[in-house]
Amino acid sequence: MCSLLLTASSLLVTACGEDETTTAATTSEGTLSVRVVPQQARAGQTVKAIVLNETDRDFTYGAGAELQRKVGDDYEVVEQPQRPVPGIGYVAPAGEEGPAVEVRLPVVMELGEYRVVLASGPEGELAGDFEVTGKRAVIDG
Repeated sequence: MCSLLLTASSLLVTACGEDETTTAATTSEGTLSVRVVPQQARAGQTVKAIVLNETDRDFTYGAGAELQRKVGDDYEVVEQPQRPVPGIGYVAPAGEEGPAVEVRLPVVMELGEYRVVLASGPEGELAGDFEVTGKRAVIDG
């Protein structure tokens, strides 16, 4: 559903936000961006991707997300175990944030820059960036 909304806009442009923590999709009606919290995470942790809708229309997106790792100047998909994704639609009302999409990070990850992609199409991706700064904490006990 998300990619249809993105594809329908002929003026969609991918650009980095000022703080380089989001990839913004800009349309003639405004900007859609994604903020990932926390900005620094450990392997095995859950991050939340939050859509900020700075347009004049509601934006509908799904509960699914793709995790990508930065390699050089490109991003590669991080393979994850199959998990059921509810077939629901979240709504980010015009001028507001939408509900967070939770993404559980794999327990084994390389340190570095990553992003959560909520929607993609020929014109670009709607994604938020974050950094994996540590391995999963192991507690003996």
